[in-house]
Amino acid sequence: AVFDEQLRQVMASRRPVHLDLSGLEFLDLGALHLLVRHAAHSGTDRKLILDGLTPAVQSVIEMVGWHRLPGLVQGRQPPESARPVNLSGGAIS
Repeated sequence: AVFDEQLRQVMASRRPVHLDLSGLEFLDLGALHLLVRHAAHSGTDRKLILDGLTPAVQSVIEMVGWHRLPGLVQGRQPPESARPVNLSGGAIS
């Protein structure tokens, strides 16, 4: 509820809103629906830009087809050094 209200206030600014999701390994459909709802109700002049999507989160967004919504935009990718690392030392994809 707190994030929903904060996002509502920021989205009212009429400027593109960037969310840095680079530290997020999991996003359930409820949280994704909240982002989509704000993007869909923001109008055509405002964008909700999702920066730093991990492959797992991006996969969920694409699986449900919400990457095609006009108000929801994939932004900058995290640098390779900022991506999660597995125990064998390689980046998780």
